[in-house]
Amino acid sequence: MLKEKDVVFIKIGGSVITDKTKPHVLNEKDLHKIAKKIKALYDRTKKWRLFALGHGSGSFGHYEASLYQKKHTVLSASKIKHSASELHQIVFSELVENGIPVFSFSPASFILSNNGKVEDINLSFLDTVFKNGFIPLIYGDVIMDKNKMIHIFSTERVLELMILWLQKINYRVRKVIMISQETGVYDKNGDLIKILSKQNIKRLSFYDNQGFDVTGGMKLKAEQLVKLADRGIESVIINTENFCSPEFSLNSESSKIKFTTVKPV
Repeated sequence: MLKEKDVVFIKIGGSVITDKTKPHVLNEKDLHKIAKKIKALYDRTKKWRLFALGHGSGSFGHYEASLYQKKHTVLSASKIKHSASELHQIVFSELVENGIPVFSFSPASFILSNNGKVEDINLSFLDTVFKNGFIPLIYGDVIMDKNKMIHIFSTERVLELMILWLQKINYRVRKVIMISQETGVYDKNGDLIKILSKQNIKRLSFYDNQGFDVTGGMKLKAEQLVKLADRGIESVIINTENFCSPEFSLNSESSKIKFTTVKPV
């Protein structure tokens, strides 16, 4: 039975696969390394695990969105959508070329918002995607909004909705892995927090990296992961080097690798 398998979500940060200080600059080397590692994890555990993948928009979608934050026109909305889709096609191609059976979904095709709040969503396709042996691949996207014309919807938000839906239909979502530019999250003294929870999130030090980001940065990501921990889901925030290390596995507790774990209470 598919629903007896654990589901693992992996999100590739936009700042990892692009240079967020320069418009439309791809980090091909790290994208290739990450794709090879995901393939290795998939091959090793596919008999008892399901995977779902997502990626950020980096200096593609975020750059275009930053140009039009004050006012959107139909043309500016199209430009943002096109830019996010452009990076998505690159990621999609890299994953397929590495032998990963991903199936791409644009959030705009299954989410509708009204004043920035989700009004209509249809995720019923996920069950069929898993049963047919595919790995769903999503990304941060521009979605239709009944009142504001469009709404920029982050990858983390899409993943959160997917997780809630899967839990609702009795899938076991066990882990979320966030591949970040950072080693993890840090306290106000600059020390890596190995275990993050609701109790110590106020100790975090958040700062704005140079670059384009219109969806809240690391602060919002950490807060969303703490909320997922309340639902029994463990998360990991890890950088590319450590994620791609031979020491890292989906059950990794190795002291040789540095990352932040967000554990359920």
